[in-house]
Formats: sequence, structure tokens, C-alpha cells
Amino acid sequence: MDQNYGLGLKGFVGRGLRYVIKYQGRWVALAGWQSGVCQCRPRDRWIG
Repeated sequence: MDQNYGLGLKGFVGRGLRYVIKYQGRWVALAGWQSGVCQCRPRDRWIG
């Protein structure tokens, strides 16, 4: 990600998932989720 993402990679902290999305053999997107994303449900319920 650091080499191919224009803004660079500041780094992930803790556990996470990282994906490179390809279309016809070319990179079209980068995606990353951190473990904190899995703990948003109670917050989202509270917000409504």
C-alpha cells in the first residue's frame, strides 16, 4: 500500500484487514478496516 497509494501509508494499529481490489488485472482500489470497526454497533445503536 505504501508504494502504490498516493498519500502513503501512515500505518495500521492493531488487528485489521487489508484488500487490494483488482479489475482486469489492474489495481482499482485499496481498502482497509481496523478492529475498532467491529465495535461500532453499540455506538450506532445509541446514535440511532
